[in-house]
Amino acid sequence: MTSISIENHITALNKWDVYPVVSTIYSGPARILAAAVQIVAGTALAIVSAAFGWLINKNAWINDVKTNIKEIGHGVGNLIRGVVASCPFAGNLAIYLYEKSGAKVILKRDAEGYYTLPHVNVPGFVNMGTIRGRELNIRFGSFVVDTANGILPEGWVLG
Repeated sequence: MTSISIENHITALNKWDVYPVVSTIYSGPARILAAAVQIVAGTALAIVSAAFGWLINKNAWINDVKTNIKEIGHGVGNLIRGVVASCPFAGNLAIYLYEKSGAKVILKRDAEGYYTLPHVNVPGFVNMGTIRGRELNIRFGSFVVDTANGILPEGWVLG
């Protein structure tokens, strides 16, 4: 899927967004270009999904349109961050403060020895509820929780 490939490359740009010269000539413009691809592709695919859904009269197309609208949202977010990263010093400071302000999610075992994963909305799944287990092993795209091997998303800590 285009989204996963673009997001992997965009995530790699994050580390360059705090350096004034590099972000102005490299990571900011690259993020803006990727955002344009996400917005155009998301819009085109949403239109095609809606058209085919209307033609075949099935409700499955609604989920495709929702996914494509989320893609457009990611593109807008990347566009905003790319514009901010392209502004030397002030933009870099804003991104630095944003990156450092992330709240930590601490996974601790309860009295019975279970980890409880906070409720998260995962694209493509509805009403997931809370996930609980002695060892959590969840992989969905770049989102990985594997308490057995100590692998957690950035900003998460095992307690």
